Amino acid sequence: MCLLSGFLYFLGTSQNFMDSTQLLLLRMMAIFGILLTVSSVFGFAIDMVYLFRKKKIRYLASIVFYGISGVIGAVTAITAFFIIVVTAGNANTAGIF
Repeated sequence: MCLLSGFLYFLGTSQNFMDSTQLLLLRMMAIFGILLTVSSVFGFAIDMVYLFRKKKIRYLASIVFYGISGVIGAVTAITAFFIIVVTAGNANTAGIF
């Protein structure tokens, strides 16, 4: 969902979506990025516990996956918040959030 909302935002930039729609997509991108980061941190922690308790190397691949997806989520959220701050979020009259 994080990447889909990012794709829709960048598609809307070239297709001249309304400002309120763009702001909604940016906020969705930020929220999904935060959720992806938080869930990745929890998955990372759980797999680290399993790795040390069960001593099985198969948990290493999921630890790497959770690390990569957490970084993607954090970068997406930071980018979305940066764009909102730079553009000053001037679609508040649309009643979004």
